[in-house]
Amino acid sequence: MITERGSFAFAVCVCSWFAPARRSRDLARRDAAGHLLNPD
Repeated sequence: MITERGSFAFAVCVCSWFAPARRSRDLARRDAAGHLLNPD
């Protein structure tokens, strides 16, 4: 899931994983897709 706060977007997951905030929604989506392929 992508969450936005102001001009930042970040990926979060129900497993408590989250990615760093990004100004690019596309990069946040890539972070989320990478987590789905390789959940640590």
